[in-house]
Amino acid sequence: MIKKDDGIIEKIYAGWLGKLIGVRSGAPIEMWTAEEIAAKYGVLDGYPEDYKNFGADDDSNGNIYALRTFYDNDCAKLASADFGRNILNNAPFEHGYFWWGGYGVSEEHTAYLNMCNGVMPPDSGSIKHNGRMLAEQIGGQIFSDIYGLLCPGDCGRAADLAEKASRVMHDGEAVFGGRFVAACISAAFTERAVDGVIARGLSVIPQASEYAKTVNAVSKFYSAHPEDYGKCLAFIRENFWKDKFGGNCHIIPNAAIMILALRYGGGDFDKSVNICNRCGFDTDCNTSNIATMLGVLNGLDGINYNKWRKPINDITVGSSVIGALNIVDAADFAFRLAEISEKLSGAEFDTAYAESVRRPGVCGFELPGSTHGFESDAELSNTRECAYTGRGALKIVAGVGGGKVYKRTYYRASEMYDNRYDPAFSPLIYPGQTIKCFVRGSGRVSLYAKDCNSGVTQYSAAVDCGGLWQEIAYTVPADGEGRNISEIGLTVSGGGAVYMDDFSFGGTPSYKLDFSREITEDYSLAHKEVSQCTYHKGYWRLEDGMLSGSCADGGELYTGGLFGDINLKCSMLPAAGERHKILFCVQGAMRGYAVGFDGAGRLVLEKNAYGYATLAERGFLWKHDEEYLFEIDFQKGKICISVNGVRLITFDDSDPYLSGGFGAAVQNGSRARYKYFIINKN
Repeated sequence: MIKKDDGIIEKIYAGWLGKLIGVRSGAPIEMWTAEEIAAKYGVLDGYPEDYKNFGADDDSNGNIYALRTFYDNDCAKLASADFGRNILNNAPFEHGYFWWGGYGVSEEHTAYLNMCNGVMPPDSGSIKHNGRMLAEQIGGQIFSDIYGLLCPGDCGRAADLAEKASRVMHDGEAVFGGRFVAACISAAFTERAVDGVIARGLSVIPQASEYAKTVNAVSKFYSAHPEDYGKCLAFIRENFWKDKFGGNCHIIPNAAIMILALRYGGGDFDKSVNICNRCGFDTDCNTSNIATMLGVLNGLDGINYNKWRKPINDITVGSSVIGALNIVDAADFAFRLAEISEKLSGAEFDTAYAESVRRPGVCGFELPGSTHGFESDAELSNTRECAYTGRGALKIVAGVGGGKVYKRTYYRASEMYDNRYDPAFSPLIYPGQTIKCFVRGSGRVSLYAKDCNSGVTQYSAAVDCGGLWQEIAYTVPADGEGRNISEIGLTVSGGGAVYMDDFSFGGTPSYKLDFSREITEDYSLAHKEVSQCTYHKGYWRLEDGMLSGSCADGGELYTGGLFGDINLKCSMLPAAGERHKILFCVQGAMRGYAVGFDGAGRLVLEKNAYGYATLAERGFLWKHDEEYLFEIDFQKGKICISVNGVRLITFDDSDPYLSGGFGAAVQNGSRARYKYFIINKN
């Protein structure tokens, strides 16, 4: 079975852009009343705030990292428990990712703590365990967009996936909301108008449910009063408002606002988004749900580029526990959605975009208007004048003074705006890795990498572009000093137009993470991160030029990209307690390996497969406050551990994690200090 329609992938992209537009436009006015919004912004039209680098949001987080469930499990056998384990793997403990409002207040926080204590889905989010009011808060629908995008035209499959995911944290009407939203988005691939989209959404939920009654009541009111959405908002406040359902943010009042915006917006993207935001309440949630539906329904041409897309510039940031996953390219994410869609349906895409579906991380510019997050001090545009592969490229017109086009690969906390969900980062690229792209045109170009620790920028040799496509490459010099690559790109000189295509970076790094050169990224009094690192749990800080970590139960800190075969060296000093570890091939808080001291006189190698288990151990008499030099050699599951130059453990894992980051861990009230990590190719 083959999908030949180019429009499907373009609609996936348009739907995902809609999600990001809704989040960004609704976030500044979240939980405001319509009156408060009007008092400040008048008749709101567009983004309320002009953010430079918009911070993470729970609505986008919940969708971005849910996709990893499909990579870590058998897509044909997914259950609610798989979606629950995915959250435990990707969400930091009580910071970032979700609204951590407290047990019994936030449904996400409640279900998360339930899972931490062995109450797994579907019980973790059930009415039985949490009560009806909490179980029916809004989260069931706000995290369900991707299931519609993954299942174009297959409303039943989309709804079933949304239900499995929703039951991690919700029950009752909230599950119906997840099913409804996913089915509406799926239907928008094949329907031509809002009426058909809503009807398909209603077809997958019980007609006797409060959710279906709300949808029908608002639709009926619209039919009788199509001229004034303000009257409909008054009707909703009288019949479906939050005082009648309880909790911080119940799903029913917000579902009513969504239907209002869909009906009175008449299927027009711009009009519907503005109406939804003007109505207030949970604006980022409601607006992002309908904008996803309408992005798919109208396609890319239905979204005003300069007004809505240009400020996003194909970039959203997230706040998962793995910092290297927290700068997300919207165009590439659309292709990852298409990749999983193929697995779910068994139908491969045979279109102009097929190559991009199978090339994660390559910036190919095929999708109309896509930028892959590139910025420039020159004139920059997506063009179909020429392409190295596919049918699009990035056009750079720098003029006689020259210029640069670049991609951000790391952000400081101080550079983020509205970062209530505390996005923290590890760089996307490291010394020793290689940048590549194809160029043609007039003038000379050079690749570069900027280090935000020192402010130093390193350049490749400049080359003449010429009239034919040519590949240029630059390997960022190996580093023993502790660089943090925050920006990579292309300098252009000589005037005229330069075309760039298939920009990529990767390979095995060769660098030193020296904690004496790092700083504290300050998000708030309660949340601070060590630069280049993210943590799951524990107290991690810089102290006397070293990383210091402690935790009453189990604390972990991570850094690096998703590296494959590596050689890792680390200097560790156990300071207190008996459990001090080094982590490698880390894919989240619940997947990876650990090696270190565990109890008196033991060196242990462990694997974390949603819970740690010992793979091998060796007697080793260690002492507090002494420095130990660990070396971990990893190659396709074969693990060799040396301490102070002596090989002590060798283990061959038959079912290995083949890539991941690295880091540190302390357990059971222990404290340890770390001077550095050194990463090299195996």
